[in-house]
Amino acid sequence: MSKRILLSVAYDGTDYAGFQAQKSGVPTIEGELNRALTELTGVPVEVIGASRTDSGVHARCNLAVFDTESRIPPEKFAHAINVRLPDQICVQTSMEVPADFHPRRCSTVKTYEYRIWNAQMPDPMRRLYTYFSRYRFDIDKMREAAAYLVGEHDFKSFCSTYTSAKTTVREVLAVDVEEILPGCETALPGSETALPGSEIALPGSEIALTGSEIALPGSETALPGSEIALPGSEIALPGSEITLTGSENVSDSRSDAGPGSDSVSSAARMPREIVIRVTGRGFLYNMVRIIAGTLMEVGRGAKTPDQIPDILNACDRRAAGPTAPACGLTLVRYEILEPGMERVFDIHKTT
Repeated sequence: MSKRILLSVAYDGTDYAGFQAQKSGVPTIEGELNRALTELTGVPVEVIGASRTDSGVHARCNLAVFDTESRIPPEKFAHAINVRLPDQICVQTSMEVPADFHPRRCSTVKTYEYRIWNAQMPDPMRRLYTYFSRYRFDIDKMREAAAYLVGEHDFKSFCSTYTSAKTTVREVLAVDVEEILPGCETALPGSETALPGSEIALPGSEIALTGSEIALPGSETALPGSEIALPGSEIALPGSEITLTGSENVSDSRSDAGPGSDSVSSAARMPREIVIRVTGRGFLYNMVRIIAGTLMEVGRGAKTPDQIPDILNACDRRAAGPTAPACGLTLVRYEILEPGMERVFDIHKTT
């Protein structure tokens, strides 16, 4: 007897032309799943994907279903498929669902994250999963702009002109902009590492870093908070006649591969990762990447937060910012709201 199996799938989309199988035969996530399942069951299998992510986009928990008469227990499919998949793709869980369950026709909530490595130099270890930019983005302005996007709006300005959607009205439940400083991602209980902006003390040392002061006790070099201002204000190096201001840009031969240009902001700053997290019931083609590109434009001063309502009302793709590169985007959470099928899928748990 045939049964329908639901898979939760994580993948690195770097080397794939998106999720959906294509007639041209280029590698896709769906194509690899079909091949592995056909090999496993001995009969042709075609999965139905929930989110047809674009070329180069990643996922921690995309969903797919397929029908099979195989006697393999539903929960055993994950391990059986994984041994036949390339390292870039992993089935996290497998379970039986009702025969009429369709992942694109049920009520769902999805969360995407767009990650930006914001520093003077690229980080080779992050290059596949973050977009690199030297601009010193104003996080507060990005958050202010993001608030305008929450709610039900016509997102035609934030949609590719190649869309085939019948309507461009969508409901966005949340848009958050998070700043993560390297080394501050996790604070261990009982340690002396505090949250960003408060004092960070290294146990057994006399070095203290605070949100307003950097001092090296015992040395003759002290950079008091009064002489190191926030980005965009003057930065003075004691004992020198050199000042760098936020209005003076330094450029080199490397440029941003998307929004922005080859200009960089103040030379003295701490590298950080910026995460733009968007949650909604459904998204248009390239919608999250255009939101990310527009918020980056706000962050670097090319647009202002109060322009967002005008961009929405324009219903014109040219009004919004550029489409951010695919590498920074990851589908991180999938919630099924269908009565009797309530589930939350992410990389850490399935409930």
